[in-house]
Amino acid sequence: MNGLEDFIQRLLPIVSNLWVLLTVSRLLDYGHGQKAFWFFVAGVFTSPLYHLCLGFPASCVWSLYKHKVMDFWTAELALPLIGLVFIDFRAPYLEKWIILTVVVVVGLLVTGTSSTFFSQAVIGGATFVVVVVYVLWHRFAHGYWPKYDWIQLSLGILFGMFGVCFFIVQDWWPPYYAYLHSYWHTFVFIASYFLAGVRDPRPQTLNLDAAIVASAIHTVVVQPNRLVEGKILQPLKIMPLSRLDSKGARVLLPVPGAIELPSKEQ
Repeated sequence: MNGLEDFIQRLLPIVSNLWVLLTVSRLLDYGHGQKAFWFFVAGVFTSPLYHLCLGFPASCVWSLYKHKVMDFWTAELALPLIGLVFIDFRAPYLEKWIILTVVVVVGLLVTGTSSTFFSQAVIGGATFVVVVVYVLWHRFAHGYWPKYDWIQLSLGILFGMFGVCFFIVQDWWPPYYAYLHSYWHTFVFIASYFLAGVRDPRPQTLNLDAAIVASAIHTVVVQPNRLVEGKILQPLKIMPLSRLDSKGARVLLPVPGAIELPSKEQ
């Protein structure tokens, strides 16, 4: 192996993480900001830093073991975070705390066991069970199945299966490990991109940032007919809910069709 080929093999597992930007972009477009943050951390920081340390030891920030643990922790977050995309949360604060709980639990599981297979089995199995239970609950509680984009779902599963195949066989051919691991990164992030789009973009009224702003300044969020064939057509409008009259008293302003979010004063 010549010097150039060796350099390329060291570099490929690092730069192949850039495919995560596709997933991050779609998650942001669909209103999943907190999930996008953790994908960004995994694909732009922890995984590239681990592979940089692995390929160029002089660049290690911490020990190789610590880099590996950080990489494995954030990588294992991907599946439950994508699983939460399938669930229609009507309470943004509830989802926030669920995601934080998932981050902590996965971190404890990864650091508390020496078996990566056990961690992956528990995380994958739990994610699958939660999604299935939600789908069945939705069917019996609402009388119809959740609406998913089956093309996006099928493509996500297909690319994910290819990615898992590359991950499994990468240790069988050590001379080609860098190439196979890079394919794993590429296919799993493309799979995440499609799976992030299985539901329609979330209404901005369910966006956590919009809810915080509206609650803080006593406003309402008005969002008429934002979604047409899955495309966002109109920007979010935040309108005042009250004003001060000539005597300094607060007067509520009627806004037809608005959704009122309670202020901190209430």
